[in-house]
Amino acid sequence: MKCLLSQSEASNTYLIERFDQVYLVDPSHNYEEIHQLLEGKKLMGILLTHGHIDHTILINRFNCPVYLHEDELELLFDDQINGSQMLGIKREFKKSTLDLRLIKDGTIIELVDRQIIVLHTPGHTRGSVCYKIGDDLITGDTLFKGSIGRTDFPGGSIRSMKESLKKIFATSNSLVKIYPGHDEISTIKEEMKHNEYYLKWVKLN
Repeated sequence: MKCLLSQSEASNTYLIERFDQVYLVDPSHNYEEIHQLLEGKKLMGILLTHGHIDHTILINRFNCPVYLHEDELELLFDDQINGSQMLGIKREFKKSTLDLRLIKDGTIIELVDRQIIVLHTPGHTRGSVCYKIGDDLITGDTLFKGSIGRTDFPGGSIRSMKESLKKIFATSNSLVKIYPGHDEISTIKEEMKHNEYYLKWVKLN
């Protein structure tokens, strides 16, 4: 797993690699660096954790399929709710120019001899997902180090977020590394110790 941590409004970007094949997660900044990291590799697709513009800015710059949860399709192209207008970021991609692949909970995406498993984790948006590969979990804006994603945007839900957190912790052992959409990398073990939302929503229930 290669990580491009963002210091701006854009999200963290990740590259899931296996031999010469790679999936790109939430490409949103540092196009030149991503392009260099992809040299000599076969880009199999882009995986989106959700459709907010700070996670999708660069998706039109790569010629490959784009994977998105089926409940997130409307948000991806609606600039009034995807953050484009709020952040002042122009959306440069169009539905007609993207090779969209709709996914759902339990979808398996093959990567050579590994499998990337989709976990539907609504709460931040209706179609938010996490991607699990081995003991790595890309959590988007669902679970952060010491916190969770906002639930007050269109499609957000505190109730759904609670259920998604329970799902993440129920299906992940303590060794699993968390790769969030913003801020630093963490582990399930650390979040079970310090994340207040785990402590009050999951542990106490």
